[in-house]
Amino acid sequence: MSHSTGTAADVNWMIDDYFEQLLKTDREEFGYALELMAESKEGRDWILDEDCLHDLIDFCSSLLASDNQWTGSNAALVLARLSISDRGCSKLANHTQAATLLSRLCRALGCDEAGRGMNAAFALGRLVDTPLVSTLSGAPCSLLERLSTDDLNWMVRDLADMTASSDGQSAAADAGSAKNACFCLSCLAGS
Repeated sequence: MSHSTGTAADVNWMIDDYFEQLLKTDREEFGYALELMAESKEGRDWILDEDCLHDLIDFCSSLLASDNQWTGSNAALVLARLSISDRGCSKLANHTQAATLLSRLCRALGCDEAGRGMNAAFALGRLVDTPLVSTLSGAPCSLLERLSTDDLNWMVRDLADMTASSDGQSAAADAGSAKNACFCLSCLAGS
């Protein structure tokens, strides 16, 4: 015997309520839950379709600077996974706080045990490679135009540091950091 669980509107309300409650009570668990959901294409698409996406992006952006590197890494991983698809890149790039998000991703770069810098490098690479249309002129533009000179310099310096140490050997604790840094640098060079 099957039981009806309600309408689609009821389910969406429960999901939004769940997100809202989790966001208010346990920031670290919320970041981890989002990271797991964003792992699959279906999960990413579901997140991208949610009414609360704007708030989720703000939340992940704020967690990038967490004192807990694992929390920051989870947030960067959610953003990196959302950026896998062109649709996800577009949602992130057109977010009202895209410039703040980019700045925070730049500040999250570096080699760390948790992988925050590695995940931030991937997300930045995808985002700087995303073509945009200026809301003012209607002409093509780049997200790089939204970065301050300081952030751009910070990004290039940290990406270079992630790829090589002063003695020419790999500075990354794992090859993934160096690989994603090279990916981001190649996207920067092409934009």
